[in-house]
Amino acid sequence: EYNKEHNITPTAIKKNISSAIGEMCNKDYLQQEKETLAFKGKKSDTVIKKMEKQMLEFAANLEFEKAAELRDKIKALQNAELGL
Repeated sequence: EYNKEHNITPTAIKKNISSAIGEMCNKDYLQQEKETLAFKGKKSDTVIKKMEKQMLEFAANLEFEKAAELRDKIKALQNAELGL
């Protein structure tokens, strides 16, 4: 009703997302490489605890997607450690 009262016609957002997707993928790859290099030579428990703390901070800030990504990375590290 608000739109009708103010003569507003809703339209879809039209943006070229291919460059944004490429940029995000590149950033994700670089971040993953940094994490891998940081993980080498360290005790996995220390790294996992740090990641869990960051995951909880993301969740507290309502950044659930980032928290879920960290949760999945933690699980992958734990599985790799166990040889699964």
